[in-house]
Amino acid sequence: MAGFFCIIIISIYKTIFLKSWDNIMKKLYDIRLRIYAIILPISAIIERFVKNFIDDRVKLGNILSFALSLFLLVLLFFIFDIALKYIVNSKLLTKAIYGKQYVGGRWIEIIREEKNNTIIYCDLHIIYKKDKTYILGTSYNGDFSYRNTFETEVSFIDNYNLSYLYESAVGDKLNLGVGYVNFRKNSNAPPNWFFSYFSEYKKYFKGEGRLISRNEAKKLDIDFKPAFKELIHDLEAQTAL
Repeated sequence: MAGFFCIIIISIYKTIFLKSWDNIMKKLYDIRLRIYAIILPISAIIERFVKNFIDDRVKLGNILSFALSLFLLVLLFFIFDIALKYIVNSKLLTKAIYGKQYVGGRWIEIIREEKNNTIIYCDLHIIYKKDKTYILGTSYNGDFSYRNTFETEVSFIDNYNLSYLYESAVGDKLNLGVGYVNFRKNSNAPPNWFFSYFSEYKKYFKGEGRLISRNEAKKLDIDFKPAFKELIHDLEAQTAL
């Protein structure tokens, strides 16, 4: 119940005060600090109630009474702290805060190099961790052979757009690049499709990707290669690349 009300309060706060998508999680952690300021007096009130309840039934000396009070305060704060961390870091709350701009999840992507027409396939995750957003995953060549893995922190997010700097290691070569992703808006739900553009060392790429369902993700985890090929072929039939 407390988590439900917390979601409602922070969602209202977001709607009224937050205009930049990039600041949402930072604002959430500011709110978390304010909540800690509320936890202490609440803990003290509960501690006093429990202690009075025990004192009415068991007579304790001053030292034991002080030790009991200290123990109850520490225990209550510890419980509240764990609950708050769980609520703040929960996927449900993150979705509630981002609303229709939530893009977390597992995605597949087809990328084409503009000059040489080289095809790259990607299995990627967009995750939220504390006040940061990360893109990580694995890329494959056009024949589905392994190409490389990647992980990068998103440097800018706003209004269904994100950009990032990255390092791409292919073999012994390390390339530095910059990427940009534009998510297609849905009227009543978070995006499930994006268009991507990025460049690295005089090479320019563009791509399209879609969010995969939980059942599709399970198939990838059970038997990756045939499931991935099937998803990519389905995506190829829908893209304009």
